[in-house]
Amino acid sequence: MAEEQNRSRKRRTLGILAGYGFMLLLLAADQWTKHLAATHLTNMTGDRWALSSVRLTVPFIPHVLSFRYVQNDGVAFSLFSGNVSVILIANIILLALLLFGHFRLEAVGAKKRLPLEIVLLAVCAGAVGNILDRLRLGYVIDFLQFEFIDFPVFNVADIYVTCGVACLFFLVLFYYKKDDDLAQLFGLKKKGPENAAA
Repeated sequence: MAEEQNRSRKRRTLGILAGYGFMLLLLAADQWTKHLAATHLTNMTGDRWALSSVRLTVPFIPHVLSFRYVQNDGVAFSLFSGNVSVILIANIILLALLLFGHFRLEAVGAKKRLPLEIVLLAVCAGAVGNILDRLRLGYVIDFLQFEFIDFPVFNVADIYVTCGVACLFFLVLFYYKKDDDLAQLFGLKKKGPENAAA
């Protein structure tokens, strides 16, 4: 019995480390792309790219996607611009709730938790990426722009959050069909005999 508990504890620890390693990789990708945008999407002086007030729009996929540097003091996709302190506090609260949800998943150890865990960690990575920008710079660096529609400039962290939320809705509607699936995942309902070994 004790040996089985030790194995279960080790699996849980490895799961936590793998999960946060995944989140750190996503966060690193977000910060790296923002660094590239801040460094290169500016006016060209001589043979070198230099920071200036003149921002370049660089086509990536013609008529579909381009790169354009924007300093965003709003939330995702430049919404609610100007309310930096309120947005930062709201982001930190959201991050705390997401991390709490992830810890609840790890504590339960349910077999069906992996898809939801990946989604939560992706959204966390997006939230942390933009929070770091606000704490460090006072604004968020956006640099991706759709050319074929009138859409706000966005960044990789916004993609994490948007895709994560979309996947969350899909999981709730189609993957966790039973009413008690999510309750069991978050430890709000005890597992039945058939799930006791999960």
